[in-house]
Amino acid sequence: MALFRAFINSIGEVTDITIIGSLPGLNNAVSEAIMATTWKPAKLMGEAVGVWVIILVEIQIGETRVLYSPYDHPPMPVGGYKAINVKLRYPEIAIEAGVEGLV
Repeated sequence: MALFRAFINSIGEVTDITIIGSLPGLNNAVSEAIMATTWKPAKLMGEAVGVWVIILVEIQIGETRVLYSPYDHPPMPVGGYKAINVKLRYPEIAIEAGVEGLV
């Protein structure tokens, strides 16, 4: 299983992404989708704070699901995690190679 770790700052911007293993050919597509997504920042005692969030993306040809680790109040993409799906473009080379699975 592969994971992506993203830092969402106190104004909801993704400022860093770390790939913690993934499926070949999909790293850039997932990273670009996470970076292009608008996020609501995490809150601590009512104040917006920057945090790292772990994002698991399950990719199958024709279907994508985004899973995440639970928090009390995690940073959230505006429109929910489905907003990443809208921006994720499955690379043609991955389709041709039949690459799918958990990312």
